[in-house]
Amino acid sequence: MQLYRELIGIDRDTHLLLLAISMNNLTLRLAEAGRPREGLVTAQQTVELHQELIELRGEAHLPNLAGAVNTLAVHLSRARRAREAVVAAREAVELHQGLVVLDRHVHLPNLAASLDTLAGALAEVGYPGEALTAAREAVELLRELLEVTGDARSPDPVISTDTLDRWLAAALWRQKTLEQVHQPPA
Repeated sequence: MQLYRELIGIDRDTHLLLLAISMNNLTLRLAEAGRPREGLVTAQQTVELHQELIELRGEAHLPNLAGAVNTLAVHLSRARRAREAVVAAREAVELHQGLVVLDRHVHLPNLAASLDTLAGALAEVGYPGEALTAAREAVELLRELLEVTGDARSPDPVISTDTLDRWLAAALWRQKTLEQVHQPPA
């Protein structure tokens, strides 16, 4: 990380993307290592770097920003900062919705993931109805993806059909849990 920071000092425009990618990877590794506070700080810095990249180089970096904002929402939620997590998750969903308009099947997996993040954040702050709506939409999108991909491949070569199956199972679990919470008394 220090090396990228030094390179940024020499030529910011050239090395900013590499630093942003490395920061995102560090965020994920910190979460895996059980260091949520550091992960949250790094996630916030990653979002700022991607925002700067958009200012410098335009909207080609929107997918990276959208992913970074969703990662930030996850970290905010883990840090028990649920209201902030909802704001970040909504932003990630909005960014991904805009990207889906441009290329539906490429960006659909990330929109579904962001909707699932939003569902979890909304449930945490006590909005089970909205959470259920987001969870259902995530499930619908994942089912659409699985229909399109069938037994072949995901539109994103990094995302396998097995991964989509796991995401769908997790989204269905969240949906069922929220349905139980949101059911009116008999």
